[in-house]
Amino acid sequence: MVCIVSIKEGANGIVSIGTATGSLFRSRSEYFRLAFQASGLTELAELVSAGLPAGGLTPRPGQIEAPEDGLEGAVNALGAERAACALLARAEQCRSGLNLKLVRRKLDAWAVQVALDRLEALGLLDDSRYAAAWIRQRVRRHAEGPRSLQAALGRRGVAAIAVRQALAENLAGSARRQALQVAAAILGRKHGNGVALDFRLRGLGYSGSEIAAWREESA
Repeated sequence: MVCIVSIKEGANGIVSIGTATGSLFRSRSEYFRLAFQASGLTELAELVSAGLPAGGLTPRPGQIEAPEDGLEGAVNALGAERAACALLARAEQCRSGLNLKLVRRKLDAWAVQVALDRLEALGLLDDSRYAAAWIRQRVRRHAEGPRSLQAALGRRGVAAIAVRQALAENLAGSARRQALQVAAAILGRKHGNGVALDFRLRGLGYSGSEIAAWREESA
């Protein structure tokens, strides 16, 4: 345990906690709260989350103590959040894939989880949005259908409910017909335009009636 000698909140919402050893820990109050709760320090968690006075707090020596690993955990959570935001700024991510990327960077697993929870709550991380973007990109130039897309997104760890929603919204009506046309054109170059092609299209998840309608339109 370390003795806390100051707790201050900056204009950007970042809380700074100073200790008697001279260490300074900076993170969001939310992450400090979660770290203290995980350590069983309910009163300290409530103190941090209740909102600090304008000048912060300067506890008496020995009045407030906290585990150093809990303070470090909150700091690590802020680091994980920033690393996640950098990746999200480049492209949509799914939670499972983003979690894997961050853990591979040797970031603390608990810190990654609480950071991703916050980003999901803010709407910055969304499996449905990732799945929709991935589907739209794939069907433009690849032989894909509802079954193959669902399987591929499942392998990426995208939540099943998010996959179903994305498919319903992005592979229906004219978008579905267009995807079937692209798939038929790609597969037709290898399998011809007969029974073998129909078999492959069914394997992607298109129905016999859809394939028949496509053939009629293409005739």
